[in-house]
Amino acid sequence: LYVLHVNTDLAFSVIDVSRPHDIQTLCSSNIGEIGGYWFELLDDDHAFFGSGKTVDISDPCAPVIVGQMDIDYSIRSKTIKDNFIYITRRPHDGFIIIDTSELNNPYIIAESPEFWADKVAVKDDYLYVKASYNEGLLIFNVSDTSNLLLVNSILSDSKIYDISVNDDYLYADADDMLQVFDVSSPDDPQFVNAFGRFEEPNCVALTGNYAYVGNHYGISIFDITDQNHPVFINTIEMEDAVRQIEIIGNYAAVISGMFYGLKIFNISDPLNPVLISKVLVGYPRDMTMHGTLAYVSFHGIKIVDLSDPYYPQITGSFPDIDGGEPHGIITNDNFAYLVSNELQVYDITNPYTPQPRGKVEFLQTNTSDIAVYNDHVYVIGYYEYMEVFDVSDPDDPFSVSFVETRNPWTITIENGYAYVPDQSGLRMIDLSDPANPVIDAIFDARGFLTHAAIRDNLAYVSDYMDGFAIIELWQ
Repeated sequence: LYVLHVNTDLAFSVIDVSRPHDIQTLCSSNIGEIGGYWFELLDDDHAFFGSGKTVDISDPCAPVIVGQMDIDYSIRSKTIKDNFIYITRRPHDGFIIIDTSELNNPYIIAESPEFWADKVAVKDDYLYVKASYNEGLLIFNVSDTSNLLLVNSILSDSKIYDISVNDDYLYADADDMLQVFDVSSPDDPQFVNAFGRFEEPNCVALTGNYAYVGNHYGISIFDITDQNHPVFINTIEMEDAVRQIEIIGNYAAVISGMFYGLKIFNISDPLNPVLISKVLVGYPRDMTMHGTLAYVSFHGIKIVDLSDPYYPQITGSFPDIDGGEPHGIITNDNFAYLVSNELQVYDITNPYTPQPRGKVEFLQTNTSDIAVYNDHVYVIGYYEYMEVFDVSDPDDPFSVSFVETRNPWTITIENGYAYVPDQSGLRMIDLSDPANPVIDAIFDARGFLTHAAIRDNLAYVSDYMDGFAIIELWQ
């Protein structure tokens, strides 16, 4: 399994990705003679480059030019179907269709009238073109390249940035939403649905067949009955960014950035979630549940009793917190672990009156999240690494190891593995030997992963750039 890549220096690289945990560059060569900053694969052995050349890549480390045509325009967008490449041109030159069926003689087989054309997608005999704001999306029948027919258009009240067609549906990335159209009959496209875009999603919680994804404007709810095709079903709109979601039976406890930082929702009906209460806890950084108590970090740790979710009560706080503002908190049996500028251990045998025990400084700064597994605590730093602490003696915790990461935000531990989403993907770390944790795999992602919820052999992840994704794990 190989990836072919062209960079802006016209370096053509062949990358072996057959072993995702051990990616290797097999060869790299300058393709100045070939030219072009993009290419489309025509078949297993041939590619068409943006310079207008068809290239034999049967030996990808020694590409050979087999045909060419003149290209004297700047492209906006491109797509391919069968032997045809569809290209929209700058600035107002419509689109062209290139026939590559004769590898040694590619040529323009059709050309549209001039108009402002941008993104393009193709399915069956129809080409979908994002046009100017006033023209919306134009649909062309391209079955007869000698007679391109404009069959319909789709107007939108929002500015559209990109389009994609899958099965019988067209998806339009608009200003503030994803718009969905049924194009099973391209002559008569029908609006289906629209839902708000994910703005900086940063947490995921699972319950039953539903995933709740917190983002910059609230919570997006997905039906994950079919993990291969999660279905968006609803949005809980909020005035502020969601930081964490904890599920308690038919209720969701949510912390966010506004002054009423803890909100409780009844989610017994995911199609109709209802805000039932809120608690004035400032601007919380983190939250963990201990039975029906929520420990919420803001100017210390506040203790909130949620035994009656309709009437939550602040019942106390943690005493004697050192090291600045707590960034994270987690509980395990009769102990709570806090991270600020140091790791602090509290005895919560009586969960309403925590008592301080031991503490230890970090090797790193800017800690962001914490998890506990057996007798060890795992702390994540925003820019550096995961540090492991032995807490078997709560009065004398100490550091035992660390693992380098790339801008991690959170950590989730499941079945002896730590799952750490960061800028490079999802790291799966074997914790069988806490003194020597080992990265077993890195699952790649397009954007910047921020949180992972694990169930069975699947990771449900929030992606700061691209939204919500489900990753199949292997062990």
